Amino acid sequence: MSRVIFKNSQMYKYFPKYYSTEQMKEEIIELLEKERKRKERQRKREEKKNG
Repeated sequence: MSRVIFKNSQMYKYFPKYYSTEQMKEEIIELLEKERKRKERQRKREEKKNG
């Protein structure tokens, strides 16, 4: 299994300083899930368009 590691200094650029690492992780996962769903909807629209 591979990992992705970020330094706190990299992450605090995007999150308030009071966020815990767990809060950051949860928000990142939520954003990734929203992006995955957006791409899936876009792919389906393109498939319908190209029939």
